[in-house]
Amino acid sequence: MALPRKKETLNAVIEDIFNLDNSRIDKSRKQQVTDFIVTTVNGDNPTAHLVTNANLGENIKGVIVYILTNLRLLKIDIDANEIKSSSFPLSTIIGIERKLIDGNRAQFSISFQNGSFGLRYDSSDQNITNFFQKIDQLRISDDKNGT
Repeated sequence: MALPRKKETLNAVIEDIFNLDNSRIDKSRKQQVTDFIVTTVNGDNPTAHLVTNANLGENIKGVIVYILTNLRLLKIDIDANEIKSSSFPLSTIIGIERKLIDGNRAQFSISFQNGSFGLRYDSSDQNITNFFQKIDQLRISDDKNGT
């Protein structure tokens, strides 16, 4: 029963990537992106995801995909030429911080035992805020359950 839900969730991730306003990923790469994401998620069960256009580096525009699974937080960077992923076990989360950095910009930072990353965004974007709150709620729930 988990398999159809997993497939639906992964299909939703793929659709969100290619349906972004001003998507920075060419639609001809859909199969390549799909294969990469399916391989990256592997046997995990995705529970939530976030897809957003982003600057991935100096003069590198693309899309960032975050996939929250039952075991890990996956961060996938997709630009015009390559796809990269990072995997962070949920059990290694040290902290999550959201702060306003100026009038209408916010930043989330997630710290792990093996590194950290952050995302700056328009503070009115409730989808981004909600996604990172899910991660924090999951972390707090795991702490209470002793896992």
